[in-house]
Amino acid sequence: MNSLSKNDQKINGNLKFNFEGGNLSSDSGLILVYEFLDSIKLDELINDNLDFNKKEIKKLKQRIYTTIEGYHEDTTLKDLKDDPLITKLVDRYNLFFQATMSRFDNDLDEKDLKNFEKLNRKFWKNLMKLMNQKK
Repeated sequence: MNSLSKNDQKINGNLKFNFEGGNLSSDSGLILVYEFLDSIKLDELINDNLDFNKKEIKKLKQRIYTTIEGYHEDTTLKDLKDDPLITKLVDRYNLFFQATMSRFDNDLDEKDLKNFEKLNRKFWKNLMKLMNQKK
């Protein structure tokens, strides 16, 4: 039988599973989310379909991870700066706070929304390929 502590994860070689306390995160499910998004090539989808610079891509990824984990209110973002897992996924020094994320959301235009639709279609196509490979 395999245990999580013995399985390698693609996320980051510096992250380790242990059950002895220390730097804890209540958001450990993000490891599985990260693995899934990596398996469907999310980074490639974003780069190929959106006209975003590196900073905008980091904001988008932060929005994705925090929304999946249930942090729908941008006011909770300042509390996440000390979470060891979130800061590994979204680069501790580039964790964006409420005002920046609100501007990011409000600056999206029609062109961005069309590109998101295109990305979404390719996302589902990649997901279906992945599911067919598992059969």
